[in-house]
Amino acid sequence: AMASSPPNSPQSCHGICFHRGAFTPSECDAIVALMKQRPSERDVRPSESVSRINYWDNSEGIRSSADRPSAYDWIYERLLERVRATSTEDAAAVQWGFGVSEGDAASLSQQLDFVLLHEFKGADFFDWHTDTKPGDGTGRTVNVNVMLSSSSSSASIQGDESQDGGYSGGGLLVGDCDVRPQKGDLYWYPAGYPHKVADVEGGERHTLVLAVKVEDSAREATDYWERCEANFLKLTCGFEDAKAKETAAAAAGGKPKQKKGAEVLPAGFGMKLVAEPWRQSRPLRPRSHSKWHFLFGEHLAAQGRDAEADEVFADAYASTEQAAEYALKFDEDGQRLAAGGRIEESLPFFKLAARIDSRSPTSTLYKAHLKAIEVALKGPSA
Repeated sequence: AMASSPPNSPQSCHGICFHRGAFTPSECDAIVALMKQRPSERDVRPSESVSRINYWDNSEGIRSSADRPSAYDWIYERLLERVRATSTEDAAAVQWGFGVSEGDAASLSQQLDFVLLHEFKGADFFDWHTDTKPGDGTGRTVNVNVMLSSSSSSASIQGDESQDGGYSGGGLLVGDCDVRPQKGDLYWYPAGYPHKVADVEGGERHTLVLAVKVEDSAREATDYWERCEANFLKLTCGFEDAKAKETAAAAAGGKPKQKKGAEVLPAGFGMKLVAEPWRQSRPLRPRSHSKWHFLFGEHLAAQGRDAEADEVFADAYASTEQAAEYALKFDEDGQRLAAGGRIEESLPFFKLAARIDSRSPTSTLYKAHLKAIEVALKGPSA
């Protein structure tokens, strides 16, 4: 009997398309050898919690044409085969940003920003992040990955003839979905969704990345960002698809919004943003990661929605075990600024304290401090 998918596996995760065994182990090894001919860099950014080695190719060599084929054409063709083979039910998730269901390797290659090999060794990692946000001009839509290494737990089970030794740790999470890729698996997901690679505990982990892009005007003309925002709401507040029916019904049959003259993108992932439901009440989802809130705040700030972003940044603190300590610190900082006559500067600190600690008995004090500052800033009544 076929084993059931584990909870939050790719088969049941929103926004991820997954093809098991799209490449053979020997083909995976050939891809690693090809990419290791490219320029490499050691990418260590402690402030962004990144440690890895990158082998980049953003040259014209990734482009393909009838008179000048690319060394990657066979990889592109394999990807296109899987795109075409994906069921109609999953077509929206598959085609976002591709637009190549009738295309070929040449057309796909024109939609790539770069081709990249990630190499993670012992103690390497990449914490929660997104690869694009509103207004960044990148046009990034989908990350296409091929897992090129065996996990140590699956290498012996798969009978991997390449014997790459496997790696331990290094799991891929896309939001609350544990992807669990095996060597040869092909999968893709929205670049605007938060994702991370857990610490690699041993061995080497290699992943191929194809960064799909479109003209930024095309991305802005559709509901790509609304869907990314809906995903953030799902992760941070627990809002589910059922909550989104109101907006879905008003979205002209589910078709994305278009601006005249803009390139058309396919429909997205089946989740629509509720009409600003969280401005009235936005609960914190239990066990939500603080970094999800922080990335959501960056997403909102990039759209110029600073007041909403500030609330979400406060939620990033509120979702930690140190929430009470953070609230106390911000309240104390606000009091010091207010005592020094810097009333206006103190306001954001009191807002943070009141938002972070909104339920405990201490929250009454924080709210009282915030109210006093707001009254002081308004001045005497006319």
